[in-house]
Amino acid sequence: MKLFLNKTRRWISSEMAANPHGCSLLRWRATLPFALLLAGCATKPVTQEVKIPVYVPCVSAMPVKPTFEVLMLGSGASDGEKVLAIARDTPLHFRYEGMLEAALAGCL
Repeated sequence: MKLFLNKTRRWISSEMAANPHGCSLLRWRATLPFALLLAGCATKPVTQEVKIPVYVPCVSAMPVKPTFEVLMLGSGASDGEKVLAIARDTPLHFRYEGMLEAALAGCL
């Protein structure tokens, strides 16, 4: 460290001896980086638009699933009862399916 300081002092004194008027090269070397930094700050910043995909749910509310009679039947129900329950549930099923398709069409 002492060697570096001694070399720096010798270099500064030689610069001052070469130009005794006070305007040394050391001063120019010290002010040039600051002038360049200030010139860099004076430039107009460039704004850039970046588009980022954001997840937005396409379905606001799911349709309410109806209670089907077929699912309420017990295991001991006869075949005729099952067929009648399916026949009564068919319009409900088609209506619910239409509401689901409409909700899905809003996502596409």
